[in-house]
Amino acid sequence: MSIPEERTAQRQLALQVYQEMMKAGATRVSYDPDEFVIRYNGGMVLSLSNLFQQVRDSSAEERRAEVERFVTVMLAPSLTLSSWDQVRPLLRPVLRPCTYVLENSGSRLRRPAFPFIDEMVAIDEPGRIQLPAEQQLVEWGVGAEEVFDAARQNLAETVIATEFDEGAIVRIVVEDSSYLPSWLLVPGWLAACTSSYRHRPVAFIPDHTSLIVAPGDPELLEHLYQTVEQEVREAARPLSPQAYTVDDNGMVVPLDQAITGPLPPAVDRARTLLACTRYGEQREWLEEKYGFDAVVSGDFDDDESASLFFADIMVRQQEDDGSPQMVTVWGEGVHASLPEADYIAFVREEMDQILTVPFHTAVEITGITPIPGLRPTRYRAVDWPNHVAWSRLSEEGVTTEPASRS
Repeated sequence: MSIPEERTAQRQLALQVYQEMMKAGATRVSYDPDEFVIRYNGGMVLSLSNLFQQVRDSSAEERRAEVERFVTVMLAPSLTLSSWDQVRPLLRPVLRPCTYVLENSGSRLRRPAFPFIDEMVAIDEPGRIQLPAEQQLVEWGVGAEEVFDAARQNLAETVIATEFDEGAIVRIVVEDSSYLPSWLLVPGWLAACTSSYRHRPVAFIPDHTSLIVAPGDPELLEHLYQTVEQEVREAARPLSPQAYTVDDNGMVVPLDQAITGPLPPAVDRARTLLACTRYGEQREWLEEKYGFDAVVSGDFDDDESASLFFADIMVRQQEDDGSPQMVTVWGEGVHASLPEADYIAFVREEMDQILTVPFHTAVEITGITPIPGLRPTRYRAVDWPNHVAWSRLSEEGVTTEPASRS
């Protein structure tokens, strides 16, 4: 099935599920093609990925019967789980993009797992999962840390513990793949199953149902990155193009954080692609929420975010080795929210110059701070650097002329 054919088949399945849910009495039903989910009943989210894999090769009659069964199970009343003792055995960790359900992200029980990837807690019910809100901690009488620990412990009891052959490239497939990427959160699992590897182990999680483990041989890595990037671009629910590995303390970290010195081009490309994708999703959501006209007007109102220009990340190639650099721009007189990039380009129109400074150096000098509640992180950049700060920035950066003028 080609990519356009698969997209068409997904839309057709979503329409079937939508119609069946409306017949069953669900309210506020809508289809999100980017996430390949159905949203309903004021905040409930229904993933269609597993159903699609089950019925993609089925006959029309078989597909219709499976959709009816699926909707019946999904709309059945949730289990009554009022106590911590009842809910604890059902908890599992799930990995989601940090931009997952942006509108309601603040109320969900979540924490950063990797850059641009959040760990959320799921309640594993028959045929479906629930993502509880933070307010349920009060009902359960426990803290968030205890909930996350319980979820990881429950998952650890179900993962496949085996040692892979030396040099093996392993794509793990399980009957219920809902929690497959979360295996990386199980302490010691990646290190234990790759103990025979001669190279540093790497793991990829291109989508919500995939986990690839391989030795980090440089020649092999180049090919794996290309393959995984293509899978991410084609995935109905993409997760990450990055490779993850084990650091000196046995913790799973992104590969770029475990490398000392210049990053290989493929590693840098994946890091950049993930950041640009997530910030792009966030920017679209912010502009849709606040409206572009309100953003550029500069008028402050009760919600300060609506008065800030949502800056993009631009990617430029370094002249020496062609590796990508992420740059965000702060123009003088502009109240901006800046994504976390490699560099900030300060633009002063009257001086016809651009001053480019490493991001974290610029943050330290200017004193700009993260905007609370935004994932991925954006910095509030309102007060233009004074003369003293500008002198320090000039010492740390490179001044260039604009590449073009409009």
